[in-house]
Amino acid sequence: MGRPLFAIFIILTAASLGSATIQQCGSVTLSVTSAGTLPYAMSHTAAVYNNYNSIYLFGGLRSGTTQMNQIYKYSMSTQAVTQVGTLGSTRYGGVVLKDGVTFPKFIFLGVDGDGSAQDPIFKFDSFNNNALSEIGLIQTVTENLAAVESTGSQAFVFGGPNYPWTNITQMDMRYGNNSVVGDLLIGMANKGTAVNPTGGSNITIVGAAVTDTQLDSRVLSFHPSAYTSDFLATIQDLPDLDHHTSAYDYDNNVLWIIGGYNGEAGQPINGIYQIDMATLAVQFYPVANFPSIGNNWLAASSAIYAQGRYRIYFFGGLMRDSSIPADPGTQKNNIWYIDLTPAYCCGKGTGLFPHPNDCTKFLSCANSITSILQCPAPLYFDPVLRICNFLNLVSCALSNLLQF
Repeated sequence: MGRPLFAIFIILTAASLGSATIQQCGSVTLSVTSAGTLPYAMSHTAAVYNNYNSIYLFGGLRSGTTQMNQIYKYSMSTQAVTQVGTLGSTRYGGVVLKDGVTFPKFIFLGVDGDGSAQDPIFKFDSFNNNALSEIGLIQTVTENLAAVESTGSQAFVFGGPNYPWTNITQMDMRYGNNSVVGDLLIGMANKGTAVNPTGGSNITIVGAAVTDTQLDSRVLSFHPSAYTSDFLATIQDLPDLDHHTSAYDYDNNVLWIIGGYNGEAGQPINGIYQIDMATLAVQFYPVANFPSIGNNWLAASSAIYAQGRYRIYFFGGLMRDSSIPADPGTQKNNIWYIDLTPAYCCGKGTGLFPHPNDCTKFLSCANSITSILQCPAPLYFDPVLRICNFLNLVSCALSNLLQF
């Protein structure tokens, strides 16, 4: 019992020395960290996180409008990008769904733009020798849609392929069977985000709009049992955003809106918006070195929220000049992440919490202020006992994340 008591003493000593980086809720400024490069300058990829250490990118555009058929794997630990598959046809944009949790299979619906009435449904199994198959066909995939996993292996796709973009399609992710089961109250004039909160019976859709000038302020509630939707709310504090990307945090039930262009203010979004999906409250966090300079703004990037890491990763995209009408933009090969740790304690109670990316550190929350503290060497933070302890006595959550 001597070791745990010693460890508790060390925690109190570290806190009393004030060895901390402190940020306060409401005045938090985040920053972007470079995290590698893509094989090409590209945009319009579809990204998905495998719940461990890897992010997969499907399709995309490079050299302007050249469609891609590659599947890339990005390692968060090494920042290496490797090609792990080739689609049966070139695709861009679209969405990736997860069939399963522990070892998920990925369902990719990509845009072709060739005018065909149907597009293939690709299934990719990264845990089974990167096996790739086409499991069916679905109505033409467009960029103005949202999709989400429902129960079991069921998923819903909202929007497309024709005006007013109100289709609700139910899909079996195991076999690709799908059918249109209803219509949304408001169509998907642009790409949106659908969220199925843990424990909830309804799906929330952010981004439904009648026209492409009404973005991200309309929120719908979809009822899977009845295939109907209701108008839930208008988010008053969120400006009209163009060509943003989004990432959903299941752990905390918040949606992150990354980058884009604020049409109301006529300026780039140099930061990220957080939407609480329970209350629809909006918080804006400026990002000190967000990749927008002057009139330039980032569009058509793909992003994921890394569960348990408290990071948003985003890949490539287009840098557009707002002073040039209909600027096609310049494609980027950058990979970035935003560390959300400084904002961790916003809205949380007082207590000690594990650091999402470093087991030698821990977070102290008080009055929505985040203090990032360091366990003295050679100790690690135990997320169960909430103390600094020796490595052989600590359950470090990150140890399970670096396998795949």
